[in-house]
Parts: sequence; C-alpha cells; structure tokens
Amino acid sequence: MRSTLSAISVAFLIPSIAGHCVFIDTVGDSGRARGYGLGVDFRVCRTDGGTNCQRDITVFAQTGSQSTWKNCGKTHMQADRANPAAAGFDHPQNRDIPNLPATQIPKMIEQGAIPLVSNGGYLNITIHQVNVDGAGPFRCGINSDGLATDFKIVPTMLQQAPGDRLGLFNDNSLKRVPIRVAIPADLKCTGAYGTKKSICILRCQNPAANGPFGSCMPFELKVTTPPPKEEKKKGGKGDKEDKGGKKGKKKQEEEEEEEPEEEPEEEEEPEEEEEGGDDEEEVDEEEKRRKFKLVRRQLAGKPTEEEIDFLKGGEKFTAEEDRAIRAGRRPSMFAKYKERKLHAKNEGKGKAKGASVATQKRPPKPAARKPAAKPAAKKPAPKKGN
Repeated sequence: MRSTLSAISVAFLIPSIAGHCVFIDTVGDSGRARGYGLGVDFRVCRTDGGTNCQRDITVFAQTGSQSTWKNCGKTHMQADRANPAAAGFDHPQNRDIPNLPATQIPKMIEQGAIPLVSNGGYLNITIHQVNVDGAGPFRCGINSDGLATDFKIVPTMLQQAPGDRLGLFNDNSLKRVPIRVAIPADLKCTGAYGTKKSICILRCQNPAANGPFGSCMPFELKVTTPPPKEEKKKGGKGDKEDKGGKKGKKKQEEEEEEEPEEEPEEEEEPEEEEEGGDDEEEVDEEEKRRKFKLVRRQLAGKPTEEEIDFLKGGEKFTAEEDRAIRAGRRPSMFAKYKERKLHAKNEGKGKAKGASVATQKRPPKPAARKPAAKPAAKKPAPKKGN
C-alpha cells in the first residue's frame, strides 16, 4: 500500500515540477578564475521554483552510461515542453536552444570565466537546486577535444550531492549545493579556442525521470613544460683534447705514485713517535661519535640515553619494548624533570655546606648545673609532760 501511495505521490509531483538545477559556479584547484555551465543566464531569477526562474535549465537526451553521451543538451523550459503555452515561455520556435561549445566558450574566455585545473587536481562546482528533482546523485564524464563529441573519460566524484535513485531530495530546494570532481592525473586536453590550447569539457547529470538535468562546464588544463634536455656534441676537437688531457693526467698520477717508493725509511719514523697519540685520537673519535649520535637523535626527535632511563623509570622491559621506547618520541617533561633535579641537587649542597659551617662556629653547650640540695627539715622536740 505504501509503495503504491509513494508511486502516486511521485507521479503527481513530476508534472507540477518544472525544475530543476543550474550549475552557477565552477573553480579549479590551480587558479582563481570562476566559470559556469553552458547556457546559464545570470539575468534569470533564482528566488522561486516557478517557470519564470527556470529559463536557463539544461536537459539532456541521453540517460545511459557516459560512453553514450553526446553534445551538451538544450536549455529553455525543457521540463514544460509538453505545454508550450505555459507562463514564462518564449516563442515555441525559440524554446529549444542547444548549448554549443563553439559559440559559448569563446564568450566565456572573453569574460575570464574558464577555470584552471591541474593533472590530479579537482574542479569545485556550485549547483543551484531549484526544486526536488534537481538533486543528486550526479554522474560526470570528460570530453578531451573541447567539442563535446563524446564523454568517455569517467572521473571520480570527491564530493556528491544528496539525492535518491530518481534524483529527488526536497530539503535542498532553492539552495546552493556543492560537488567536487577529481581531474585524472593522466588527462590530456586538446580543445583550442584562441589563446587557450588545452580546453576540456566536463558534463554532469542526475537521474531525474523527466530530465536528466545537469550542465556542461568547460575548463582549462594547466600544462607544465619540462626543461629542455642538454644535447651532447659528438666528435670534434674538444673531445680529442679532453681525451689527450685525461691521458696526460693519468701519466702524472702514475709518476706521483712512484716517487714515495724511493725513500721508505723516512715514512717509518713518525709512526714510532706517535704511538701515544693514537690512543688519544681513538678516544676523541669515540667521543665525537657519541656526541654526533646524541645530536642526531635530538634532531630526529628520538630520546637520548638519559631520556630513555627517564622513560623506563627503573623498570625492566623486553627487547621489543626497549626498541619501541628508543624509536619513540622524546619525553616532553624531561627538561622540567632535569631542571628540578639539578635545582634540588644544588639546594642540597647548599644546605650541607651551611650545616658544616654552623657546626664549626657553634660553641659547645655548657654542662647543666645540678640544683643545690635542700637542707632537711628539723623535727620539733617533744614537749615535756607536767
């Protein structure tokens, strides 16, 4: 029963909806130029869903996959094509106006309204959804020759417009809805219009039953030219001179290597004198290595040995846990801990020094005097009797 009612309600809505969506803004990832969909007329109102505010809606003929798409559709009240006398219509002979890239793209170039994108970049699109059947989801295809002959290149949708399988979503009516389309990394655009030599066209459409509705949007692909390769000269006097120079250098090196063999005795003397210095050099090298490792770990953000001891806190860990601690981040509280530790150490030293000085200067306490013994009380003499 519910499905029957919903089908009736959708069937009731579609004839009364003359929609549907207009692609009013496009901007690429590589420039500030802002474009729009072919056939869009900014003089048309966007304040309500009536026929007078839908004069530049685009509708397409093909509803299948992108491989079957051709041209850029038509504008001018296509949703009410069954009622030529409807309000807002122009003369019936002029109501089906095709969107022709050859006539509209040059005007957009004069306006500076061709967005610039890069390989692997994206195109941001703003859609004005007129009413319920101007919703998503949208499917898109790219034409590489700038003539809209086919749209076989299928890009990825990075951001999609809400909507069901019939392109219906009433919550966004008379609202602006953003979508984002990814530009393939290997895309090549060959469309040539005046000074622009790398124009492509993106076509997006929804699955609306009385559509599909959408738009064609031209964009320019940013072309980066690689630096010219240096050409090596083959044959010439310079090469021969270089070869001769290399041979001369080799002979000089051989002669220099032979000279020290004549006096081998002189080379042995400094080795005997510098026996004690070798140990010092080894110690210095080890110290340098240790400091280098410490600095490198600090720069890399890994904990030093002192910080590792702080992290472990005197507990025992497995070899795997130890490796994880050493590969982890430096403790942020270690500097404060070290500062407090140093402060406490210095404070303890100060107290110890003060105590030793006090014990040296303080004289010995005199022995306490015992209080003098009180004389024993005299007993009264007994009275003589009468």
